[in-house]
Amino acid sequence: MGVNTDEGTALAAYNADGPDPAAAHQATLSAFACPATESIKNRQQMGLLTYRYQYAGNFTNVSPRPWMGAYHSAELPMLFGTHPNFRGLSTDLEYGTSYAMQEAWVAFASDPVNGLAAQDWHAYQTLGSSDVREFGADVAAQSIDVAALEAECNNV
Repeated sequence: MGVNTDEGTALAAYNADGPDPAAAHQATLSAFACPATESIKNRQQMGLLTYRYQYAGNFTNVSPRPWMGAYHSAELPMLFGTHPNFRGLSTDLEYGTSYAMQEAWVAFASDPVNGLAAQDWHAYQTLGSSDVREFGADVAAQSIDVAALEAECNNV
């Protein structure tokens, strides 16, 4: 289960310079991040295996506007490998991110119980843990902590 870091960008009012960052963040929280966190809480209460990811890539040859960030559906060109088909050449980070995402999705589809663990991606055991796989932010894939983001959901 995952979200993109800037999912709400397209939902906030904007001008040529982009949306109000606070409004875009609030839209990300209320429409995407907090519902995902609530779903994860429910899954944990049921004892269901859950993996959590966050897509954070912002690639100029894919994004229609640089201020959009990792907007809703921005990860699809990485997942499907179509990132070089847009407005210019892809970077090494784009290719690495695309490969890491494709490998993860195939591993999960091939073996939903053990596929991701074999890639050293740990199941998301408790809220606030650092077992969230982030794709596209400075490195292709890394484990991060989303405790601060989850804490914001207490006020949404």
